[in-house]
Amino acid sequence: ELRDLHDSFRNWLAHNVIAELAAELLDFVEAYKAGMAEAAMLDFHDLLLYARNMLRDHPHVREYFRRRFKYILVDEFQDTDPLQAEIIFFLAEADGAAAAEWERVKVAPGKLFLVGDPKQSIYRFRRADIEMYDSAKQSMGKGHDLSIFQNFRCADLLVRAVNGIFSDLIEVPPDGSYQPAYVALEFGRETEEVPPRQGVYLLYPPERLRAQMPNADERRRLETRAIAAFVAKIVREHKYMIWDKNENRQRPVELRDIAILLRTHKPVEALEEALKLYGVDFRVIGGRFFFVREEIQELLAVLQAIDNPYDGVALTAALRSPFFGISDEDIFTFRAKGGGLNYLSGHEDASGTPLEQAFALLHDFHARRNDVRPEDLVRDLYRATKAPMVFLLKPGGKQRVHNLMKIADMSRALSDRGIYTLRAFVEWLAERGEEEADEAEAATLETGDNFVRVLTVHKAKGLEFPVVILADLASSRVDREPFIVDRRERNIAVLMGSKDKGIRTLPYDASKLYEAKRLEAEEKRLLYVAMTRARDMLVLPAYWVTPRDMEEKTGRPKEGRLLSYLADKIPPPDEAGAVDSAAGMEIYDTSSLDFEPDEPGVLRVTADPKPSIPKVIEKRSSQWRGACEDLTHLTTSGRPLTSATDAVKEAEGEPKRTEAASASGRTEAAGFGTLVHKILELVDWENPESLSRMLENEAADLDLPEDLCAEALSMVREALKSDAIKRALKSDAYYKEVPFAVKHGGALLEGKIDVLFAEGDAVYLVDFKTDRVAGKDVKARAEHYRPQAEAYARAVRTATGTRALQSMFFFLYPREAVLTRQSP
Repeated sequence: ELRDLHDSFRNWLAHNVIAELAAELLDFVEAYKAGMAEAAMLDFHDLLLYARNMLRDHPHVREYFRRRFKYILVDEFQDTDPLQAEIIFFLAEADGAAAAEWERVKVAPGKLFLVGDPKQSIYRFRRADIEMYDSAKQSMGKGHDLSIFQNFRCADLLVRAVNGIFSDLIEVPPDGSYQPAYVALEFGRETEEVPPRQGVYLLYPPERLRAQMPNADERRRLETRAIAAFVAKIVREHKYMIWDKNENRQRPVELRDIAILLRTHKPVEALEEALKLYGVDFRVIGGRFFFVREEIQELLAVLQAIDNPYDGVALTAALRSPFFGISDEDIFTFRAKGGGLNYLSGHEDASGTPLEQAFALLHDFHARRNDVRPEDLVRDLYRATKAPMVFLLKPGGKQRVHNLMKIADMSRALSDRGIYTLRAFVEWLAERGEEEADEAEAATLETGDNFVRVLTVHKAKGLEFPVVILADLASSRVDREPFIVDRRERNIAVLMGSKDKGIRTLPYDASKLYEAKRLEAEEKRLLYVAMTRARDMLVLPAYWVTPRDMEEKTGRPKEGRLLSYLADKIPPPDEAGAVDSAAGMEIYDTSSLDFEPDEPGVLRVTADPKPSIPKVIEKRSSQWRGACEDLTHLTTSGRPLTSATDAVKEAEGEPKRTEAASASGRTEAAGFGTLVHKILELVDWENPESLSRMLENEAADLDLPEDLCAEALSMVREALKSDAIKRALKSDAYYKEVPFAVKHGGALLEGKIDVLFAEGDAVYLVDFKTDRVAGKDVKARAEHYRPQAEAYARAVRTATGTRALQSMFFFLYPREAVLTRQSP
């Protein structure tokens, strides 16, 4: 009872602390409103709020505007903001009435017409509220609704599949109106418009690859390769047909018919890499990647170098870019001979070197940077360096050039907003990249354009494509709701800090539970919207999941993943090649796909019978690209690499890896172990107050389930109490995550040592292990890792010359440290 009283008091105190803080923040809100008023400015939300208040609080104003509209039709009403809905109802009020609240408005007969599909309500992040939709429907009165269920987009097998999947996924819940009833679709296309091969195609990982997905990164790598290989194959084979609405005929699938839909932009990088590998031309529609495109970042480096001649990093990047094409070897040779990387003071050093023209050009542009508009300077830069011609020869060259031209156009438009100096433009462009600002790539869609479109489900809403591929279905939904507006109870629930150690208002837990139900309901609607974008062919890469994505008891994908909603609706992967015509589904045998192409491919298609580039230029361009690839391969075949973990594999008879030195920076996420090691590296061992928040941030990138995150948090907390870490803290000096690279046996031995600490003349190296090993087996396990310890010790001795060295393995699971014996 005493503990319950303590918890109740703590919760009450936390609630009041947040309430008091909110009251203090009201001063900020008032100051913001006063500043906006003084500047005579309104934001979009202000426009809605003041319009609603004006109509609600002033009946004579409402009457004036109400009489101006005889009929009101609202399309896509399921995506309407609540404030917009209130404005609509006040304007549709009957004569002689003046309701104080929109719910009490008596709508004039025949004046208001609302069109919407609640199954497609997916914009809660924009304040669209499906419960508002239901309230508005009730306010219209009974007998005034009409259902339209014919589908004129999807092929008949797709309609069959959608109905079979969603008939019991979308249904009215018993505790609210946050999900509508499902209205079954009816096939409405002309039968002659439907190609013979249509419906849902399931891509399961081949059996040989199912054990190769230890983490989300590897799953995305294999899944995106399957998608890219599948696209390349069906376009080459000309066996799959679609109905061309413009040409009014059936024809083979082309790249322009295909859209790859994503829930978020998280897998875009892996998808782009795979599509490029298979030679599939594509465009990312919208998203937060425009300003971090390679060509934009290279242009930014050149502009930064022009603006600031003392920025050595920007200057080096500019020289290496296609704008100047100076090789690393030339830059190194120039510096080795004493040349200065400053085109103002070092231009004499550059005389007679490959850097001479680049320095002269940069010097000239710097001298006149304040005399011309940024737009003119950028276009002069394009003309002087011929960079657009170089970018045109790269993969996706046309899009790259259009993106560069878009930047020039942006610089002109920005001058109207006061950004009319080079420095201001450079700062603006750099900020857009850091913020991952949402900006679409330059439009290049013209007659004959032929590329795959990559976009989010939200961007695709209202659109249709002959072939739709849904990617990353196995990714989990991130539920972080520190601020919940509960319109049912008319309150705001707040969480401050982490969910474990933070404080919250009293209604937060109940609001969070209800919010989770609403989020899950919207996730099902999101899947419905995604699947119904397809006209002829829907491709689902199914069960591309890691072991941690699966429930141990059921073998199903865990909740919070779109794939979990399909688990009971699609056939299992061991029925490869099976066709379920009743369900409109076919399992595609992915074992026929090449998951490890030897080199980047070039997808040759004949969709455009009149190529815009003459054949002789195309041939020379292809030869030039091939020569570049050969040179790149030659220059990256550096010294063989080895690592401390390779030493363990070699001792067990496993072959060690031999990679080019240029690949040494690549790392693979190691799930749970990676999370524990990362937190031990980042957290302040002496003041670990931010541990929970830090772990939550890092875990989000690794896509780990909550139980493993909780275990990792507990493991790190216990480790910080251990004698091994206390000993390091009391030592003369300690260092975390110490990188090394030393020559050994003709190879380069590289890696990172978790901890190094010194006690007098003795040096101790500590390696953390997350193995699930019992205490009695710790010494045997340490002996297994002894070759790794010896490799670490060899590196430290080589680098420091010390002989007084001890190696320690700290097994975090049983919290035991073992000193290993060292070979002389």
